[in-house]
Amino acid sequence: MSHIVFILVTPVLSCSHVSGSSSPQGFEFFETSAKDNINVKQTFERLVDLICDKMSESLDSDPAVTTGAPTAKLTDSAPPLPTG
Repeated sequence: MSHIVFILVTPVLSCSHVSGSSSPQGFEFFETSAKDNINVKQTFERLVDLICDKMSESLDSDPAVTTGAPTAKLTDSAPPLPTG
C-alpha cells in the first residue's frame, strides 16, 4: 500500500477549465487560479479526501494503531556509547 498521494495542480492556461481529470501517469489533474478563484476549493477538498482515505486504509491495515499498542518506546536516557 502506498502512502503517497499525487495531485498535479497547474495554472489555468486556457478557457477550458479542467477539474479532477486523470493524467496518463495516474495523477489527478486540476487547473487552478487563486487570482480568479478557479478550482481552488475543489482541489483542496479532493486532496483532503485522498489523505483521509489513506489514513483510513492505514488504520485498517495496522492493528497497533487501532488497539493502542505502542510501536516505539521513548526513554529519557541517552543510548550507550560505543566502546573501543
